[in-house]
Amino acid sequence: GRQSGIGGCTGNGAATPYLAKLHSATPMRFLSTSLALIGLAIAGPVVATPLEDALAIYKKGDNQASYRFALSRMAAKDYDTAYRLMNRLAGTDNMPEAQEKMGRIFEEGLGVPQSYVRAFDWYNMAANKGNADAQEALATLYLEGQGVKEDQNAALMWYRKAIGNGSVRAEERLANLYYIGRAVVQDYAAAAKWYRAAAEHGSAKAQERLGAMYRLGRGVPRENFAEAIAWYTKSADAGNGDAQLALGEMYRQGQGVEKNNAT
Repeated sequence: GRQSGIGGCTGNGAATPYLAKLHSATPMRFLSTSLALIGLAIAGPVVATPLEDALAIYKKGDNQASYRFALSRMAAKDYDTAYRLMNRLAGTDNMPEAQEKMGRIFEEGLGVPQSYVRAFDWYNMAANKGNADAQEALATLYLEGQGVKEDQNAALMWYRKAIGNGSVRAEERLANLYYIGRAVVQDYAAAAKWYRAAAEHGSAKAQERLGAMYRLGRGVPRENFAEAIAWYTKSADAGNGDAQLALGEMYRQGQGVEKNNAT
């Protein structure tokens, strides 16, 4: 006897007249359109790329918004987008901060071939417009002879200019030079002065170095364990590993505190 199957087929597998008629009447363009719609549904809406977003922001003429977006792309390690946008902004006369970041991009080779020469050019441009970060970076290139002939006098000049414009890193670097006697006559008192300046401005490394100077009685009126512990603690709380080790050693030796071998 006959038996109906799933899909309207007869027992011998033949399609029912209705299904055969429907199949023959379905245009290919209908199938193509349906498949395309299914593909769009799966893929979801079209999303702009970071570069397209960057260019859209740039075209609005808000340079500060564009700069912040470029910084966010650098933080996300999307260096291609960051470079393209920062390069456009750096061509603007009133954007020395973008010029400084272009210097950083070339100095560190972030998505571009590393080049101290090109870094120097960008830093020099921004430094001459008063950008403190660029002035500090330019000083370091002069000091190390990277991208430019070594010039210790130029290095000192730019470090001091950077300090005048609020660069804490330049304070710390100048302190280092006085401590080791590079480009200047070794002077522990001057080193302590600049470490203190940087430490008071929040540099954890300078806080650790100032703590060491108080512990050793170097560049300060006298050895002072209480001051050493105070500065080591500030630095250690900020996550500086050297300060944490030094503080633990002072507790173990009972320097300025009750001896505690468990610390």
